[in-house]
Amino acid sequence: MAVKNLLAKNKLEDFKSWLVGDGAKIEATKGYYQLLRFRYPNDSKPHIIYDSHNPMYLSLENRTAPIVRRFLRSNKINSISEM
Repeated sequence: MAVKNLLAKNKLEDFKSWLVGDGAKIEATKGYYQLLRFRYPNDSKPHIIYDSHNPMYLSLENRTAPIVRRFLRSNKINSISEM
C-alpha cells in the first residue's frame, strides 16, 4: 500500500536535508516517477518517494511513513522553538 497524503511536495528538499542529518544516504533515483531514494545503514532495501497525480502530496510506501512522521514532528518542534 502507499501513503498519499503525508508528505507535501513543497517539503521534499527539507526532508532530504533532514534525512542526511539523520544518517540516511541519498541514492540515485530510477525511473521518471521516483523523486527521492534513500537508505539508512541498516536497511536491506531503499525507501522511495514517488511523484503522484495529487498536486499537493507525494506518494510513499507504508514502511517509509514512520520516517516521514518523525521528520514532520521534528519540524513542528523546531517551528515552535523559533517563536
